[in-house]
Amino acid sequence: MWGSSNAFGRDGDERVSWPTAETVHYTFGRGGRDPVRLTWYDGGLLPPRPQALPNDVPLVRDLGANEDGPPPSWGGAIWVGDEGILMHDTYGRNPRLYPKELEAQHSDAPRQLPRVGTSHQMNWVEACKGRAEATCPFDYAAPLTETLLLGVVALQAGAPVRYDPRSMAIPNAPAAEQYLRRNYRGEWSL
Repeated sequence: MWGSSNAFGRDGDERVSWPTAETVHYTFGRGGRDPVRLTWYDGGLLPPRPQALPNDVPLVRDLGANEDGPPPSWGGAIWVGDEGILMHDTYGRNPRLYPKELEAQHSDAPRQLPRVGTSHQMNWVEACKGRAEATCPFDYAAPLTETLLLGVVALQAGAPVRYDPRSMAIPNAPAAEQYLRRNYRGEWSL
C-alpha cells in the first residue's frame, strides 16, 4: 500500500496525529488470481469520475432533509468492475448499479449481511447490553481497522509497504515497523 496526504499534526518535531485528508492505494493478493485494487479517499477527497458512470449521476449524493441516513460527507463507496459500477452510501445504504440494466438483472440478489440501523454506535451499545447482534463484530472489524491503519503506516513511512499479517512485519520496509507499535507513557501499559 502507498498513498499521499496533507500534513500530519505535529508538536514540534513529533507527529501527534494523523492527516486530515488522505488517499491510500491498497493491493490485495488473491493466491495466483488477479489482485484486487482498492483506493481509500478521506477528508473530503473524491475519486476521479469513473468513465462508465453516467454523466447525470453525482459522485456525492444529496440526501436532503427528509431522508434517513448520514449526511453525504460521511462517505460511501464506488466499486468499479468489468461489467459495471456499484455505488452505495455509508454502511451499504442505498445500493445502486450502473448501467441501470444491471439493477433489473440482479434485483433478486439476497441480503446476506444484516444492515446497520440509524446508528452504528447505538448498535454497538445495544450489542454490549445483549439486546442486539453487532453488525460489525470484532472478528470483522479488527482486520478492517488494521488494514485502514496500515494505510497511515505507509503514509508515515513515506514509501509503499508490504505487510505480513502473520508475523506483523513489513519485510520490504523494516524501518516502517516502528509505526506498528507505540511506547506508552509512565504507568500506562498493555
